[in-house]
Order: sequence, then C-alpha cells, then structure tokens
Amino acid sequence: MNTKIVRYLAGVLLALPVLLYSAGQFDSRILRELEYKLYDARLRFTAPRGIDPRIVIIDIDEKSLAQFGQWPWKRDLLATLIDDLFEQYDVEVLGLDAVFAEPDRDPALDRLKQVVTSADLATNPALKELALSPSRDSVLAASVNKHNVILGFAFDKNVDQPNAGVLPAPVFSNESGLLEKTHAPEALRFTGNLGELQSDRSAGFISLFDGVDSDGVIRRVPLLNKYKSGLYPNFSLAVTRQYLGTELKPVIAEVSDVARSADYASFEGLDMGFHTVSIDQSAAVYVPFRREAGSFRYISATDVVNNEVKNPEDLTGVIALLGTTAVGLVDNRATPIGPVFPGVEIHANLIASLMDGEFKIHPGWAKGAERLLLAIVCLLLVFVLPQLSALSMTLFSIGTLIAYCAWNLVLWQKYNFILSLAPMLVMVGLIYIVNIIAGYLLETRSRLSLKRSFGLYVPPGIIDSMQGQSIESLLRSEKKTMTVLFTDVRDFTTISEKMDPQSLSDLINGFLTPMTAIVHQHGGAIDKYMGDAMMAFWGAPVDDPEHASNAVHAAMAMVGQLDALNEEFKKRQWPQLQIGVGLNSGPMNVGNMGSAFRMAYTVLGDSVNLGSRLEGLTKQYGVAIIVSENTANLCGDIDFLELDKVRVKGKNAPVTILTPLGFKNSEKAASHPFSGFSAALCAYRQQNWDQASLLLKNLLERHPASNTALCQTYLERITYFRQVPPPQHWDGVFDFKTK
Repeated sequence: MNTKIVRYLAGVLLALPVLLYSAGQFDSRILRELEYKLYDARLRFTAPRGIDPRIVIIDIDEKSLAQFGQWPWKRDLLATLIDDLFEQYDVEVLGLDAVFAEPDRDPALDRLKQVVTSADLATNPALKELALSPSRDSVLAASVNKHNVILGFAFDKNVDQPNAGVLPAPVFSNESGLLEKTHAPEALRFTGNLGELQSDRSAGFISLFDGVDSDGVIRRVPLLNKYKSGLYPNFSLAVTRQYLGTELKPVIAEVSDVARSADYASFEGLDMGFHTVSIDQSAAVYVPFRREAGSFRYISATDVVNNEVKNPEDLTGVIALLGTTAVGLVDNRATPIGPVFPGVEIHANLIASLMDGEFKIHPGWAKGAERLLLAIVCLLLVFVLPQLSALSMTLFSIGTLIAYCAWNLVLWQKYNFILSLAPMLVMVGLIYIVNIIAGYLLETRSRLSLKRSFGLYVPPGIIDSMQGQSIESLLRSEKKTMTVLFTDVRDFTTISEKMDPQSLSDLINGFLTPMTAIVHQHGGAIDKYMGDAMMAFWGAPVDDPEHASNAVHAAMAMVGQLDALNEEFKKRQWPQLQIGVGLNSGPMNVGNMGSAFRMAYTVLGDSVNLGSRLEGLTKQYGVAIIVSENTANLCGDIDFLELDKVRVKGKNAPVTILTPLGFKNSEKAASHPFSGFSAALCAYRQQNWDQASLLLKNLLERHPASNTALCQTYLERITYFRQVPPPQHWDGVFDFKTK
C-alpha cells in the first residue's frame, strides 16, 4: 500500500476518538480535565483586577464572633444588624446567604411562659412584659419585611428527607410549557425559611451542587432550578433582580422543528430589562471571576452593629451580602481562581456580572461549530502533513495551533465566546506525532537507500541534507558552478623510500583522516584519494552558495592542522610533512560517471584541471595554498595576496593566482610575512627592475624563512629580463611549460 495512504488512514484513526468525544459519543476524563485546566488558565490570564465598589460583604469574622458569640447569632441581633445597615448606612439591598428553616429557641423564656400564671402576670408588670414579648423570629421577620432583604434557601436531590420551611413563589411558572424548553437542574426537595420570614418576598437558592464540575471546581452556576411546576432563581439572580427593580422575562429562541435536535433547549436567555443574559442548555452561566479573592470590600459585622465603620459612604446605595471568613465557619469552595475561595464571593462575582450583562457564553450551537471546525482541521492536517518535511510539518502544526489559540483568545476576550481548546490541541498533536513517526520510519528507509547509493561518493553530513530527493535526480549528470580542491604531500616519493610499508600506510592514514574530516566539516565531498594526494569538491550533490568560501576555509584549516599532525608524527619518529593546496572555481560537469563495471560520482572539466595545475605551483612560489581569481572573487570574508599572472600548461587564457592571508580585518592577515610583496609586484610589472629588486631583497631579509621561494623566483626573473627584456606589449604573464 502507498505510504501516504497509510499516513492518511493513521491520521484519521487517531483523530477519530477526539471527533467522537466532541460529538458526545463517549467521554474522556483526560480531554475533559484538560479542557477544565485550559479554561481556568484563560480565565486567570484575562480576569480583571481591582475592587468592585457596588457590592460589599458584611463579614462575620473572628472579631465579630469574639464580641457576639458563636454562629448562628440570636435573631434579634441579626435584626439589629439589618436595621443598622439600612437605617444607619443606607444600603440598597441585603442578601442573607443563610437559611432560617427552624424557629430560634430560648429555653429559659419558653420555661417561664409555661410556669407563669395569670395571677403572676397581673401582679408583676415586668414579668408580664417579658412573657408577652415577641419571639426573636418575629423580631427578625419584622426587620426583614420592612427592608430590601433577599433570603436564601436550599434545593436538594435527597428524597429521603422531608421538605422544611416554605418556598417563595417561582420566578417562572410552567406557562406555555416553559419548563420543557430548558434542561435546568431539577430539585426533589427543598429547605426553605420559616413562613413568617419568607412571607411573600423574593428569595434565591444558595445550593451550588449543580455547578460543581467533575474535578470538584465551580465554574458554572445555574441561574434557574426546576421544582415541580416552577422555575426558581439563583440567590445572586434574586439579589440582582431586587436591586435593578425589573421583572425577568424568558428569551425563547425561534427554531423550526426540523432544525431542533432532541436535546435542544430553546430557553436561551433572561431579559433583565437593561440587558439580556444568555444561559446555556442547563440554564447556567460561567462565573466571571475576578483575578483573586478579596475583589470586594469586606466590613466587619461588629463594626456595623457598633457604628464603627471607618468609611460609611462605602455602604451607601450598595448591595450588601452577609458572609463569613471566620475560621471554622468560612464557606470555601474550589474555583478556577484557587482551591480556597469564599462562597459569598462567588455570589458577589455573579451579581456584578448580572448587573453588567457580561458573561462568557457557550451556547448549544457552539458544539456543532466545534465539531465542524475539528473535522476541517483534521482533513487539512491529514492530507497536508504527509507532503511536508519534518521541519515543515512541525512549523505547520505549530502555526495551526497558534492560529487556533489566537482566534480562540480573540473570541474569548472580545466576544465573550467560549470555544473549546483541548480537543483541537490533542487532535493536532496526535496527527502530528503519527506523521513524525511515519516520516521518521520512511526517512530511515530512505537514508539507508541513499547510503547504499551515495555512501561511496559523499560524506554522511551531505547525505543528511539530501533527504527528500530522489536518487535518480541526485545521480543525474549536470553542469554547475563549483569549487574543486587538490592537495598533495611535497617530496612524498623521497619520504616513502625511507619508510617500511606498514609505517608508510599508517602515515598516510594519519594524514588523510584529519584532512578528510576537515573537508567534511566544511561541507565538502571527497572525490578520490590518489596515494598521498586528495581531491575534493564543493557545490554538489547539494547546492552550496558559499562553495568557494567553504573550500578556502577548509584549505586554511588543513594547513593549520598540519602543524599539530607534525608534532604527533615527530613523537612517532615519522618525517615532517608539507603540503600544497590548489583551488579553483568555475563551471564543472558533475554526476555519476564511469563504465558498466564501475561508476563514480565525480567532477570533470577545464576548471577541475586548473585546480590541479594550481596545486602544482605552490612549491614554485613557496606558499601552501594557491587559489585562482575566480575563487578569490567569491570569498568576501578572506584577504588574499596576489602572487602572479600565469598561463598554465594546456590553457591559453592567463589566470591571476593568489594566496589567502587570513580572515579580513584579522591580526594574522595584517601581520603576514608577505606584507610588502604587492609593492614589489607592482614595480616588477612596470619593469622597474631596480625598485622591484630592492623591495624583494628587503622582504627577504625581514622574513627569510617565509619568502625565500617567492622572492627568489622573482629575482631570477628580473635577472633574466635584464638580459632579455620582455616584448614591447608585455602583459606580465608568466608561461609555465610543465604541469
């Protein structure tokens, strides 16, 4: 089977579980919890900071417990607290995050009322006043009923316990089948407040068990709960509704019977008068937490009762919520902001957003959009990645994820739209991994094939860069501009005559091995070894725009390495070696050439022959490296010294030959022993023999070891030209008659 088809099928099979998860066909704890973590990270990253002054938490803290005793407090004390908040500090609405399901009992007073007689009441006015005093529940009820106080109640799904207290009226009854248009949580029992406290006022459920995700974290809170034939409001919704003074209206989506799915809930929002709040299929909203706990002002309850609030204006016209931070009483919940978060602040965050109408939304149709998007990206990756190299696959996959995450964040931040992240991240990762593994296996097979076909011609480093190209295209003969290098050991015949065969073999191996390593390090390929000589080239089979520079760098490194080699050879009592290196750049024929019996990947042409001729001239000029002007012109980072203009055997056109001094602007190039030769060469070409001789002799005196051959060559020519002057139109070119 075609390898690409295998990769297509593998990508689809790995992506299929993610697609089925997104379609709701099966559950994955890993994907679910990863989505939770990514949601929490986005929330923490974008959550606003600062204090919201519209909501104040009246805190039953350690200070309050120290003065008034353990919680729950006596209800007449709570009545005093409520009266002070409204009458002394002018709060607008007070939410009591508590349930008063049982009467407040005073055993001593109850016993007194049982034993006192009519005669006692008649003869003791104080006793009569005490016996006839209203209950604490009545005192609290009187305070609650004359102010804007919202009570809490609890829903439960435990049918083993009876209901307690009374419920307020539902915010929506089942008119026009409204309950069937939502999947709001359905309660089976309730714990309400005493009848005289509840009366006909509004209240909201404070139970949050339906908002806890599977990892125990509260991210969503239902705004409505079903109970029998009514829909009841969340505590935060009831407080906000009272504060805004508006009636809630359901927002029902108009969806045709054909388009509506079996699990679709058309009750999609709440019209709060000033704005509409979108709700999901479970009548829930995502709590838009602020960045940390403590994003609302806390005022100690004892400071309110004792009239010791430092900034009374902080309470004027606000929503006050009665909550607690005292150790042992604190109502802590796990939220995306942190594992310990005051429950009353969940209500505060929710109220703030209900007033502003700002919620992150994930409507019912969003899941369909996510599935479609996953399918499109899946097909894109499945069919595109097999066409790319490993690096391109990585960049394409990362680019896809970055684009999706950026778009996800834009939708989140600008439009408050929640688009899932985990399925896309996992799916892209799986498809990428399967293609990387398959690509690696295919590349390994291709690498082995290349090594079998090219291992005789080029070094492993070049083979690595040849991946993805067909062997036929690489072996095909072509004409390219390249650089060739020849190197040879001087006087090797004399050396070989003085050594036994094994030592000579060890010497050659010890010389050629590091020289070959240098060629490979600089991206060259060894063409062939010819005894002590070596031929290498740059620019094929893989294109190398810096072929000339890399070749000259290699030549200089080889000359530099020779000093270290000679130190090693000296220890082994081997002869000291000197080498000559010739380089030329130009058009060459390269390819797999030979016969039916043996083939070789090699270079041919006049440019190759010139490189060989230049290597032969190194001894004549007393330099280690000679390059042609073609090569020097392609090396922008190296300083060269012009040696001569010559016409080598077999070539009619003259060529300028140069030797590298070192890297440009380097200390080595500036202090080279050949410094000053250029002036002598200029005088020589102007046929100013006296000036040229003087400059050459001065150069020879300063650096006799380095300049002997070069200076002697030109001094001999000057002596000849004094006797046999050059022709009238002499161009300064010297003709070599031998190789």
